[in-house]
Amino acid sequence: MGFGRDFAPPLLATGIWDAVYAIDTDDITIQDVQTRPRVAKDPALLSVTVETNARRLLNARLRYELAGETFEAGSLGAERAVEFAPGVNRTPSKC
Repeated sequence: MGFGRDFAPPLLATGIWDAVYAIDTDDITIQDVQTRPRVAKDPALLSVTVETNARRLLNARLRYELAGETFEAGSLGAERAVEFAPGVNRTPSKC
């Protein structure tokens, strides 16, 4: 399969492809992390949704950071206080 001038469009590298760190405790586990970049507009926007499973009502801080290693850019990130209800929680954030 070729890229560019034939039937296949060029593929851009998007998504998580490098180091990811998660801290897991007995009270809450991370089930899934979804990222969605929107680069068609300036400035670019990154949406992050974290799905967790809490064993009990829990107040915690949710923090993430995106930093480029293969390109020049400042880091993006967000941190906020979140109340996790018992069971599955989906927490969206944008930066």
